[in-house]
Amino acid sequence: MLLVGGDSFAQFPKSCYLEKDNQIEHGDPGLYPDYHWCQSLYAEAKSVGMGSADISSTTFITISEIIKSKNAYTHCVFFITHPVRTILNKEPQQENETAHGLSALVPTMEERYHSPEHTIPYGTSSSYAVSDSNAMFMQASHATEEWQTNTIKSTHVPMAIHNKISNLLALKYVCDSNNIKLLFVAPFGPDPVNESINKFYKLDVFDYMTPIFGSFEQYVENNNKQISHHRTHHTTSEHDSILTEFNKQFPEWIT
Repeated sequence: MLLVGGDSFAQFPKSCYLEKDNQIEHGDPGLYPDYHWCQSLYAEAKSVGMGSADISSTTFITISEIIKSKNAYTHCVFFITHPVRTILNKEPQQENETAHGLSALVPTMEERYHSPEHTIPYGTSSSYAVSDSNAMFMQASHATEEWQTNTIKSTHVPMAIHNKISNLLALKYVCDSNNIKLLFVAPFGPDPVNESINKFYKLDVFDYMTPIFGSFEQYVENNNKQISHHRTHHTTSEHDSILTEFNKQFPEWIT
């Protein structure tokens, strides 16, 4: 069985992380493609994609699904989101919630892996979206509080990139340990994270934006409304084109 994880590019038209069919179709039906290209690889594929999520959260959710569903999956497609995204608490942390309080973490990390909704609740989303979660996904351009901006701007960028790469390598380790074939996808095109895992760790990365659309920037320029509002960010015909490109680059991957 195929597991699909990552950000909004990994969401299926009618299913994703903690969402069911009846929770999703709340907008213009024209914004929903008939299917996701990964569903053409395996009809019973499952999506745990989460819109706007950062790399640490999406890898956590995907690893959690593998742990909870031991031996259920044989393949995993993971969409690497934009590296500038991070996750923050909505309010500054209390002292017992900082790294010094890790020994007293409740629920424990083991419990969180088995019940990821404790850590990434339904409704966690971008800083510009309404959410009941105590956390939010953030990038500098969306910060609304000075402390949020300062937190992001004080990030040590090389180590932040290294941490994101480490998240992906943790997912790779979990997949290998469970005999799951893993493929990374770079929907935003080449960036320091996906280029590093490909060059230094020799992991396959599927970049479809460049051969099909020229670049992510070119795709946004030509399809601004679609990239912002279209479920999965692609039309049905574009999913067909992505599948064709996938089969060209990785003809025997799903076997």
